[in-house]
Amino acid sequence: MRLYIGSYDESDVDAIMQDLRKAGVRVDLKPSLDTRHRVSYFIEGKLNDLKEKYKDDLTSKLLKELEDDFEKVKTIMKDGIDIRDFEEKFLDLKYPERKKYENIKKIMREKFFEVDKIDKGIHEEIIEKIGEEEFHEYLDQFYNEMNFMTFFHHILEENGIKYDDENEKMYGSLHENPHVKIYIDVDPEEAEEIGLEREFEALIDKNVDVYVNLIDVIHEIDKVEKLCKDKPEYSDLLFIASIIDSIASRIKGKKDIDELIEEISSISRENENIHLTSSAIKDILKTMEKAEIIKIKNGKVMLRKIKPPQ
Repeated sequence: MRLYIGSYDESDVDAIMQDLRKAGVRVDLKPSLDTRHRVSYFIEGKLNDLKEKYKDDLTSKLLKELEDDFEKVKTIMKDGIDIRDFEEKFLDLKYPERKKYENIKKIMREKFFEVDKIDKGIHEEIIEKIGEEEFHEYLDQFYNEMNFMTFFHHILEENGIKYDDENEKMYGSLHENPHVKIYIDVDPEEAEEIGLEREFEALIDKNVDVYVNLIDVIHEIDKVEKLCKDKPEYSDLLFIASIIDSIASRIKGKKDIDELIEEISSISRENENIHLTSSAIKDILKTMEKAEIIKIKNGKVMLRKIKPPQ
């Protein structure tokens, strides 16, 4: 019986094969093509043209918000403004509610400037000072602002604003009728109803599925344990070996195979609940028989007697 280890990039497979073969485990490779795709919906064009074209509530609201954002830019923008200064002034106008997080930002700045105190407990220390709920609200606000500014800087750069990244400055003035492209998260039916543009993106890559011989895992358990200790990414091998050990421990004398299958379909151990389908159990039992751990005859299963060394 083969045990699936995982799907890997072709460049990683040689090292994986070497690890497993050193542990005495035979490896079987199955190359395959992996196809991932994404369909997105968007509107694109000059802002004034889009306002005329799209009258539905969703896109009208998005375009109105964007138009308001452009007006905010015009009140703030001046040649040579610091990028960070621009962002703070713009975000204060766009998200007035962010002012309530000033105290949190002050605490965060203090803590992160204390380089010697940065450790795993820093979040717990901050939460203790300001409260967990407020801290997570601040993080949500921070990530929303960061994501929006990444999107918005891209639009500004396409519409007259120039960036000097080395000196962290912004120059120029915004076009009167900016060109925009906005992605809209809707289902296909709604997208068709609104008349949104459709964009299809696909990535086709080659993967290699790696399988090992389960009988080898059983016979070479000492080497497998050492491998898993050195490289925990192979821990599934030990997990399956432990399942086989759990099954063997439940076989006392001659046991009805159907009764055994029912009994081990759910295995409970400390803080673990493991569920096995009957087809998986039957294949594991066949593997255990080939490994000479058990003997199956006339609907009964029993452990094989271990022969003493000569």
